[in-house]
Formats: sequence, C-alpha cells, structure tokens
Amino acid sequence: MGREPGQAARAQDVYINGVRNRAARLATGDDGMAQLCTMVGALVLARATRDNPISDELLQAARTALTENGTGHSEPQQRTD
Repeated sequence: MGREPGQAARAQDVYINGVRNRAARLATGDDGMAQLCTMVGALVLARATRDNPISDELLQAARTALTENGTGHSEPQQRTD
C-alpha cells in the first residue's frame, strides 16, 4: 500500500465495492455472495492442495454445488407447456 494517509482505506473500499458488484452480477440477494464465496474458497483450497487428487475433488464439489449438472454449465431449461 502507498504511504499516503488513508490510501489503504480507499483501496480497501474499492476492493469491497468490487466484491459486492461481482456478487450482485452472479445472482440477486445472498445467493450471489454465497456463490462468490464458494468459487473463491474452492480456488484457494485447490491451489493449496495442488498436485494432490483432493485438489480436483474440491473444484468438482464447488462446480456441482454451483451448477445443476456439475459440469460448470447449466442445462438449458426445457419448456413444459
């Protein structure tokens, strides 16, 4: 961080606003925040355990939790009418 007084606080405000905006783009309400936390947490844990099979298991668990079919892509909605 810079040496100017208040620069760290301003940088933190910018970062916090960015996190909130990213979560809002994912979904509405608390769901977007939970999705963002799941993605970031899975990535951090997978990187910390790289070169071990659990790394892929962590990413797959998050992928399954965040998508309907666990592939990273949601299935197209079928019309029922």
